[in-house]
Amino acid sequence: MTAPFELGDVVVVTRGPFVSLCGVVWEVDVDRSQVRLDVRVENHQRTVYAEFDEVELL
Repeated sequence: MTAPFELGDVVVVTRGPFVSLCGVVWEVDVDRSQVRLDVRVENHQRTVYAEFDEVELL
């Protein structure tokens, strides 16, 4: 399986507690179908792990 995202991609979270936040992909785990991204919440940078189907490319 090829990953639908690459390092540095800008994505928006479409489900879960961080819905509608934008972030930058810093890690892609194809085996787990997950990405690690950084999002900004109330002026703080947060690391978020999301499934491939919980984010979309901008």
